[in-house]
Amino acid sequence: MPFGGRLWRAASVAGALACCLMPSAPAALAADNAAHQLADKFAGDGAQGQSPEERRKAEEARKKEAERQAQEALREAARKRAEAALKADRDKQKGAVKPSTSPAKETADPKAEEDDMLTRARLEEEARLAAERVRTEEEARRKLEAILNDPDAPTAEQIAARNAELRAKEIAQVRRVWQTANARIAEAARKETEAKAIAQAEAARKEEEEKARLKATRKEAEAKAIADAKAAAEREKVVARARHAYTLAQARLIDAANREAETKALAAAAEARARVVAQARRTAQAAQQRIEVAARLEAEERARTLAAKPASAPEVAVAMPLPPPASPQIETGSPQAVADARPLEGRVTILLVMSPGTKGIRRHNKTADPILCLNDGCYLSEGPDAPARFLPRQRALGFSGTFGERAAACRNQLGCVFRGIDVTEVPLIVQPIDMHVIKHDRRRIQAIEKDSQCRTEGARLVCLRGIYAEDYAMWVVPEKLAREVGPAVLERTLAEGLNGPRSAGLDRPRY
Repeated sequence: MPFGGRLWRAASVAGALACCLMPSAPAALAADNAAHQLADKFAGDGAQGQSPEERRKAEEARKKEAERQAQEALREAARKRAEAALKADRDKQKGAVKPSTSPAKETADPKAEEDDMLTRARLEEEARLAAERVRTEEEARRKLEAILNDPDAPTAEQIAARNAELRAKEIAQVRRVWQTANARIAEAARKETEAKAIAQAEAARKEEEEKARLKATRKEAEAKAIADAKAAAEREKVVARARHAYTLAQARLIDAANREAETKALAAAAEARARVVAQARRTAQAAQQRIEVAARLEAEERARTLAAKPASAPEVAVAMPLPPPASPQIETGSPQAVADARPLEGRVTILLVMSPGTKGIRRHNKTADPILCLNDGCYLSEGPDAPARFLPRQRALGFSGTFGERAAACRNQLGCVFRGIDVTEVPLIVQPIDMHVIKHDRRRIQAIEKDSQCRTEGARLVCLRGIYAEDYAMWVVPEKLAREVGPAVLERTLAEGLNGPRSAGLDRPRY
């Protein structure tokens, strides 16, 4: 057999072996075509006329070249199959397993560890299969060498028939694999559709459950809000009742304190009246004694005079009636003292003594809670040693003032000292007010233009021009004089009462 025919058979056998080793029909066909091209080239080269030595060398060279190209083709096919397998495995791994962002989680996840073990096992199996394919290729290469050296090798027609049969089987196998893959894909799509339907049904069920839970929660919140509102209303009612009870208790306590103060004031007034009556009696007795002594002395003098006269005619002695007992006199100021009164300016101190009212709680409580109001507000006393505190009229006479501070230092007192009253305009319009619980007792308004012409007499304060209404009396003292006499003198003046001398030009109430 010529060398070209042997090369053709060798190439055909190499192509057949390559088809057997290839995983797919296209790769087998490519290897077969390369083997045929190689055999055709060697056959054409052998047809030319050459010397025996040259043909031998050429045949050895072609044989080595054919072996080298066949080995390269086998290695290239094996490399491509390994790369395709690795690429498919990587694509599958990327699609199936999502990379974790935390190495600690990948290590702690059992499923991730199992997938990693499976991947490593698969890669080891692929490496083992690649090694087996390499061994198979080496065996094929050795068989190819044996075929090339065997004079009884099959003919090209036999190899072509065998190659065609193998290609047909490969195509049928590829078709079956393709059909199987399509069936698996269809089954996977069906399962995926069913899983999606199940997931949608589960999502719808969870959504309905969430809506029902939200509805129940909303109803529970509404019920709780209604219950809270009812509880708040009940608490408001309880607070209102407690406030009302507290107000009544405060009123009762104030009434009791006022009654106690009234009792003390009545006792003090009775004691004072008793002292005044006793003093008046002692004064009357002393005056009567002086009158009797004067009458006795006058009778003795008259007797001595009659005894010294000549006894010409007898005289009849007539008894002289005694004069009535002397009564206390109230000293009045002179018109000159009234004319010397100074106009108001700067700051003044007002001494106020109120008579207890006859309405409301004052029917049983003969005390007072005096404050002094002007046009722009009211003054609350802080005692005889501190300036009075100014408050707006609404705050002083409102709820907080009535049930809070009331008259401050002058609470439950008939007399009060208001220090440091600012004279912003003349005449100074003032109104004494007795604080009540519901309706305050507002006394007559006074328009004051001058002070009360006050002076000191020893340790006492005497004023010539007091302001006297039917239910209160006031002395207007310059603040400088009030600082000079001190708080003790002011307190004693209130205790003794503002009943000093009155001038003929007494200020009358103005409306």
